[in-house]
Amino acid sequence: MKTMNTTDKITRLEQLQSVTVHAKEWFDRANGNSYFSCRVILNDGLPDAETIKLPFQYGYGNSSEYAAMQAIAARFPRTKWDNRPLWQLRDRKIPFSYFKQEQCTRKECEKFAS
Repeated sequence: MKTMNTTDKITRLEQLQSVTVHAKEWFDRANGNSYFSCRVILNDGLPDAETIKLPFQYGYGNSSEYAAMQAIAARFPRTKWDNRPLWQLRDRKIPFSYFKQEQCTRKECEKFAS
């Protein structure tokens, strides 16, 4: 996983009330590869909302879900996480939503996480 940009407003996992993930995906027809970029919004719509931007990177299918969960796990390193993507938030009673926009242009994806 590449580096991520964030500003730390939430200090403990107990303060996390919701997770919203927006992903954009681009398919490189010339080489047959998929790429994505993401924004992971913690506590969306609340005063302590925090955004983690995942840069443009290779990945297809649900790679963006796994990358988003890795970013959340990195944000809360003292918490034990498993290898499941975002579904494990449900076990912790943290509501989450995931939106992926496919067929974006490369430029849209690169700009989305900058």
